[in-house]
Amino acid sequence: MRWTIKKDRFMYAFFSLVVLSMVLFAYDKYNIKIGLFALFVLANLGIILTDVLNIKKYGMLFFMMAVYSTVIVVISTVMTEGDISSAIHAEYVNFYLLLVYICLRSDFDVYKAFYKALSVLIVIILSIAILDFLKIVDLYKNPLVMLINNNQEGKISKSVNAIFYYVIFMNTSPLLLFHFVYSIVKKKYIWMGLSFIALLLTGTRANIYIALAIIPAYFMVISKGKMKKAFMLFLIMCIVAVGAGFMYERIQIINLAKSSGDAVRSRIAPSILEALNSDWMYWVFGMGHGSQYYSYGREAIVTTSELSYYEMIRTVGILGTIPFLVFLFLPVKRIFFSDKRWLLLPYGAILVESIIDPFLHTSTSFVMYILVYYTYYKLKNENNYYKRELKNIQEKNSMSRKMGGIWSGYTFSGN
Repeated sequence: MRWTIKKDRFMYAFFSLVVLSMVLFAYDKYNIKIGLFALFVLANLGIILTDVLNIKKYGMLFFMMAVYSTVIVVISTVMTEGDISSAIHAEYVNFYLLLVYICLRSDFDVYKAFYKALSVLIVIILSIAILDFLKIVDLYKNPLVMLINNNQEGKISKSVNAIFYYVIFMNTSPLLLFHFVYSIVKKKYIWMGLSFIALLLTGTRANIYIALAIIPAYFMVISKGKMKKAFMLFLIMCIVAVGAGFMYERIQIINLAKSSGDAVRSRIAPSILEALNSDWMYWVFGMGHGSQYYSYGREAIVTTSELSYYEMIRTVGILGTIPFLVFLFLPVKRIFFSDKRWLLLPYGAILVESIIDPFLHTSTSFVMYILVYYTYYKLKNENNYYKRELKNIQEKNSMSRKMGGIWSGYTFSGN
C-alpha cells in the first residue's frame, strides 16, 4: 500500500512536470517538453495500451490520433510532393491527447496541476515587470528576458504605446485565461487579481478584451444567485464609470500602435483565398503543411500566418477542417449542462483568439483541449456509471416483486 501511494505521488509529480514544460516551452527549442512527454507516456504505457483500443468508449481520441493524423500526414506529403517532415511536425500535437487516457485512469487533480503550472508563468511575468519598474534589473538586461527572447518562447519589450507600458507576451499567454476563470470559480481572489494583471501585461488586445468580457459573463451566465448577479452588474457599472476614460485612452493608443499589424492581417485572408482558388484540389485536400504562398500582407512568400482558421483550410482543406471542427465542438453540450460549464469560458476564449492568432492547432491550444476532453469523458463515464447503477437497482426491485408474487401463491398449514 505504501509503495502504491509513493508511486501515485511520483506519477502526479511527473505529470505536473510535463504540464509545466507544456506551459513554459511552447517553442521547445531544446525538446524538453517532447522528451518529458515521451518519458511520461512510456511510464504509463500499460494504461494507454489498455484504453486506446477501447474505440467505443474513447472514439474521438482514437480518431484524432490514429486516423486523422495518419490521413492528414499522407495527404499533406502528397500535396507538397514529399515534405513529410513538415506534416509530422504539424500533426504530432494530436498525440498530446494520450494524456487524457492517463488522467482518466489516475486520481490526479488535473485542474490543479495546470493551475499551478500557470501560476509559475504568472510569477515570471510579474517578476520581470516588477524588477524593471523598481529599477532593480532593467528589462533588456534581465537574463531571463534574454533567455526567453533568444529561445523564441515569447516577445518581451516595453513601450509607451503599450496599454500598460510593458509587453511581456509568452507564447502560452492565452492559457492564463484558464487560470483567471479557475481563480474566480475557486474564489482565489488574490490569484485572480494577479492573473488579470499578468493578462494586462501581455500587451495583447485579445487577452485584455476577453479577460474583461469574462468577468460579467461568468457572474451573469455561470454563477448562481440573483444577489451575486445584481452586485456584479452594479460593480461593473461603477468600474466603467470610473475607468472608462482611462481605458478608452489606452485602447486608442494600443489600437494606433497595432494599426500596421491590422492592415497586414486584412490583406492575408485575400492572399490565402487566391492561393486556394488556383486549384480546386486545394479546397478539398489543402495545399499541405509547409506549402508556400504569396502574402499581400507580408509582401513575401510565406508558409503560415496568424489567421488560424484560414490557415487550416489552406493546409488541410475542407477534408481536414470539418473533422477538426467536430473535434472542437463535440464536448461543448455535455460540459455546458454540467457543473463544469465554467471551463467553456477559457475554451471559447482560445477558439475566439484563434481567429486572429495562430493558436488553433498548436501545443498551446492542445493544453486546453486536454482539459476539455478530460472533463468531457469524465462526465460521460460518470453518467454511464449512474445509468448502470440505476439499471441494477431496477432489476433488483423487479426481481423482488416477482419473488414476492411467487411466494404469495403458496399457503402453509401446520398441525
